[in-house]
Amino acid sequence: MPFINEENIGKISFISSIVIIVLLTSTLGFVFIQNTYGKFQKDYQLVEIDYMTDQKDQLRSEVNKQIKRINARRQIDEVDIKVDIKKRVYEAHAIARNLYLKNSENISSSEEIKSYIREALRAIRFNNGKGYFFIWSGKGVPVLYPPNTDWEGKNIYINPEKYKIDLFNKIFSITKDPGEGFLNYSWHKPGVNEQERFDKITFVKYFEPYDWVIGSGDYLDNMKERIKDSIIYQLNQNDDELKSPGYIFIYKVHDINGGDDFATMLVNPNRPDLLGKKISDNYKDAKGKMFRREMIQGIRDNGEAFVTYHYKKPGTEEMGKKLSYFKYYPEWDWIVAK
Repeated sequence: MPFINEENIGKISFISSIVIIVLLTSTLGFVFIQNTYGKFQKDYQLVEIDYMTDQKDQLRSEVNKQIKRINARRQIDEVDIKVDIKKRVYEAHAIARNLYLKNSENISSSEEIKSYIREALRAIRFNNGKGYFFIWSGKGVPVLYPPNTDWEGKNIYINPEKYKIDLFNKIFSITKDPGEGFLNYSWHKPGVNEQERFDKITFVKYFEPYDWVIGSGDYLDNMKERIKDSIIYQLNQNDDELKSPGYIFIYKVHDINGGDDFATMLVNPNRPDLLGKKISDNYKDAKGKMFRREMIQGIRDNGEAFVTYHYKKPGTEEMGKKLSYFKYYPEWDWIVAK
């Protein structure tokens, strides 16, 4: 007997209504859930974008603050080094004057007193053994020159190298009036090819009893290296940085185009095993990403870069997704990051 007949029309109508209602409800529910999920996804993305924007702003701000501290430290230390040079020359001058006054009445030979002064100052070393005192006479004769004792006693005016004569004349003009002062010039380093010159700053003071100039100086690159070493040491000793996921790390760049030895790790409280070692741009994170190449590209293009990658968390071996900000510090070819 066929199902569709007059007796079953009511049943069919009822079942059809139920099916239609179920289909409409399901469709509307699906559309509602889809719209709600889509809205959630958009809201989530907006929240994530806002969060990442805040994090980027914070990282950029903190790295810029660190660079300002480095700049301030560099400038202050350069002033401090000049003060230190001047203080040392004053001490040497005081030693010479004391030996002169103590012995001038008891020793008839001025040459003997000069020898006392010369040898007393010769033994003094500072700045990891690279610092020393020198003495030149008003006649252009080096009385004390520890880097090359062969110079001592030889008149500089018979030297064919004009730059040495010009330097001596400049030094003596300063010490005659006002009696002391700083001067900047280029000079060769002990143990280095004499044809190569390095910028140097020196303080000199006139010693009237023997018409001498007593002085001491430092090469600017040596000064900069000591400042850098001090900053690097302090940042690596910062225990608070190690406890924080947002620690400062610094690369010394050798090749901004990348490569196997493109940089040296200078500061990284999280990876003390890498300190002082060359690093490669083909290093992969836990997910296989060569994040350093992305960083170098950003540095080349914009002088800065934000990079996300997976890296071990401080104090553990656990890997986590990380956002870092890198900024180039051209004064020292550093990349400062956090």
